[in-house]
Amino acid sequence: MPFPSALSNGMDTALTAGIVATKVLSPVSGLVPVVGDGLGKALDALGKLLQAIQDAEHNKKDLNEFGAFIKDELEKIKNTVEAAPVDRRAEIDARFAGVTSFLNRAITEVELLASQHVMKRVFGTQKAKDTLAELKNQFRDKATWLTMWVANQVLENQLREHDRQRHEREQALLELKLKSVIAGTALGKDAPSGCMPDTREELLEIITLWATDPAAACVLWLSGLAGTGKSTVSRSVADRLAKAGKVVISFFISRRHGEQRTSILTVIHTLAIQLARAHETARILILEALESHPQIHDLNLDQQVNLLLLEPLRAMSAGSSGVATVLILDALDECDDPEALVGDGCLAKLIPALGDRASLGDVKLFLTSRSLTAIGAKLRPFLKRLDQEVKLHEIPTTDDIRTYLDRSLCDIRQLRELSTEWPSATDLDLLVHRAGSLFIYAATVVRYIRKDIYTPQKRLAEALSIQTSSSENESPYKEMDKLYLEVLSLSFDSEQPQPLTHQVRQIIAVVALAREPMSTRMISDLLDIEYDTVRLIISGLSAIWVTPSSESDPIVVYHKSFPDFIIDISRCTDRRFAVDCSVGHEHFATGCLHILNTLLLDRDMCKIPFPAGQELPHRDSINDIDARIAHYVSPALRYSAVHLLHHVVQIAVADVSEALVNNLRVFCQEKLMFWLELTCLMGPTTLSNLIVELMGIPAETLDHDRISECGVLLRQLGQAAQYFEEPLRASHAEVYNSLLAFMPKNALKSAYSHIRGFIKVVRADDWDYPANRALIRADSCDAENLVTTADGSVVACGWISDSEGQSVLVWQNATRSSMHYTIPVQHKTLVLLALHPSGRTLVVSTYSDSADLSQISVWQLSGAQPVLMRTRSVDGRTLALALDPTGRHVVLVSPHSVITLMIMDLADVISCCHEFPYTVQRAGFSSAGTALMAVSGTPRKDNDDESSSTGTTIMTSTYPLCLVRWIYWGV
Repeated sequence: MPFPSALSNGMDTALTAGIVATKVLSPVSGLVPVVGDGLGKALDALGKLLQAIQDAEHNKKDLNEFGAFIKDELEKIKNTVEAAPVDRRAEIDARFAGVTSFLNRAITEVELLASQHVMKRVFGTQKAKDTLAELKNQFRDKATWLTMWVANQVLENQLREHDRQRHEREQALLELKLKSVIAGTALGKDAPSGCMPDTREELLEIITLWATDPAAACVLWLSGLAGTGKSTVSRSVADRLAKAGKVVISFFISRRHGEQRTSILTVIHTLAIQLARAHETARILILEALESHPQIHDLNLDQQVNLLLLEPLRAMSAGSSGVATVLILDALDECDDPEALVGDGCLAKLIPALGDRASLGDVKLFLTSRSLTAIGAKLRPFLKRLDQEVKLHEIPTTDDIRTYLDRSLCDIRQLRELSTEWPSATDLDLLVHRAGSLFIYAATVVRYIRKDIYTPQKRLAEALSIQTSSSENESPYKEMDKLYLEVLSLSFDSEQPQPLTHQVRQIIAVVALAREPMSTRMISDLLDIEYDTVRLIISGLSAIWVTPSSESDPIVVYHKSFPDFIIDISRCTDRRFAVDCSVGHEHFATGCLHILNTLLLDRDMCKIPFPAGQELPHRDSINDIDARIAHYVSPALRYSAVHLLHHVVQIAVADVSEALVNNLRVFCQEKLMFWLELTCLMGPTTLSNLIVELMGIPAETLDHDRISECGVLLRQLGQAAQYFEEPLRASHAEVYNSLLAFMPKNALKSAYSHIRGFIKVVRADDWDYPANRALIRADSCDAENLVTTADGSVVACGWISDSEGQSVLVWQNATRSSMHYTIPVQHKTLVLLALHPSGRTLVVSTYSDSADLSQISVWQLSGAQPVLMRTRSVDGRTLALALDPTGRHVVLVSPHSVITLMIMDLADVISCCHEFPYTVQRAGFSSAGTALMAVSGTPRKDNDDESSSTGTTIMTSTYPLCLVRWIYWGV
């Protein structure tokens, strides 16, 4: 903070007045209440000292030198204090007490030396010189100490500021970490375990040799069927390479953890976090990227991959000591959009870059996924060598599975103190045979046998008793399917009541079809089943999923093969458990609607503070928005709001039940606006997803006879939300103040006409959404002052971009592919545009800061290229610009309320200077061009009349060639 101006001015007065200055005390004394008592007294004493030297009448050479010395020392202190932190000013002021004491003693000494009767005996003697020398030494000591003390405070303040900035940089990285939810290796107890010792050794050796060979291909893709152990291999690879000293950056995608571990952005951001941890250079670059792009999540994937991954990797390579870096991405197929992850914005950009060894060095990418056609079609063009793909399901695994089963059953035998003959070699051989290449089969059998409430011998016998099917189906999952059926059958008594069997199927369907992991409490709320019943059913299937320890913990399926099995009726042959997807989604959607209709979904349900008279609360300004959502929105309500439409569109028309129809009708007629408000609160991404889903509902669903009324409302909500998306992204209150207030008159608006926002629309003409909105231009630039004709055939816009500089772009028949003119801008700042209603004349006003000059140019647009018709310079910055409908007159308004009228055909300019006490803000012409109107409202700064009104004045005038009369009203 700068030195207080009053203090600076006062000290300058005292210090530069010279030893012979007069009236020094007067300006210094006035500073005391401004700068503080301590420093004020010091300046007061300095003034008296200078006055005493002024009063000396004889031989003042030594005194002059002494006064100059005091002035220089105080000037040093002043310069130091100017840089001192504000919060230490009071303490610094107190330190001036010692300076004041010295100056008061110096005054006494000077007055003694300067007195008439002493001057004759003392002046010019050695005693006088010694006295002044001693005073100078003493003051130098005090001034030096004070200066050093103040400088120390400045240094401490700089260190505190440095620490604060470093904390903010680290906090930015932390926020990125929090948004990505889970770091790739920080899965804790849910992390995939590595391979059992002495298993998969040949495969792990192949991958390790690839990772450590600088000449090997930069990408290795491990593909395989579900259940073949890809994630287990990935974990072992990561552990081995880390122990070998490689930099390992990994991410294990998993649907078991919901959207927090399946999002593409989560993948990119978590890899970036690990890069920052692994290398200082990468950390600095990533932090700089976050500072340069605070809203980095809004950049496209291509830009984020470049900023957060490629640039840090290049920097690491430039300063690398030869240590290889290995990126591991496990389970690509479990990403929420695997094709986008492999596509142009992400891996399709990363993989070719890895091939540039000159810039990236030894960086390799290890990928795993199921052998899906879509992923393979995207990946294989980048895999130029055959050894870049390893098909896990084609590698012999019999010996490894035998080792796994033998050791796992041995552990159970020792834990339960069973006979050393258990299990028999025959039993072990049969289990190995049935497992085939699927480690998941072996792992499921072990979990099934290990279950505490049964004896291991009985469990093993039950697993082995499953008869081999006589079907000719040679699916690799046939043994896995039999095991799942056995687990389901043995977990529930075949003689249990029919309602309980129905509930079992419902719960299994929810777990299999849910868009994110569900907790026991969420399932209870959605299906309206007692919590204890849900808990018991979940516990009965502990061989299939992790039994949650609390009602809020998610139910996590051990492997993706179970949902695949349970929804495929050709595999799940027991109709008690098989899930018909359409019926399952119907039950799910009905439960979601029940939640939305009966829980506290209402206007402002999160109680967002909205002080009267303030602007609508912007979502980014609500600091506790996440806490409020967590408090007021239950997990079941949040899930229902986010995923309702996903389940609705999966329902076959024939499976629409009466309960669904009734719930949907209530929801559409009473809850749609509150649903949209809650979606806005949950963030722009959630809002955008909802709009996409609303606009993507199939016509056959919306137009179905039983729900056509609801279909109309949903379709109209999608159109409105898409049109008003920008304000909705900014504030949830815009649901009522933009969308509901200004949307076209239709069934949706009528249904919610009883809901009012803060804006009251007195009269609104009927309108409809534009049928053919087109993107004309998109670029990384600044655009300003867009003007258009009434029919939209001509569009002009100020354009400031790095590639094209500063210009005005004009489009004829405005579409993205239409021809456009480029009009160069002479001055640095584009100010205003005015376009004739015909689109044939454009007036451009630009402003030069350095010259304080506005350049007015008139362009004819009717030809193949714009033609400059006239140009004129006027003083000052143009505040308002208008072109009359005849095209003959241009009106300009300057900052001093000077209205200038340019008449085109007469090459004339009339400046109408009216002594009006208000600043004119806007000016325009009537539709006939016969009246000029101006609006003002702020008193001019050069107006001394304090009684002037601060209201708004509207002025009109008719004119032939000049303004002749002003009429005021509504002051």
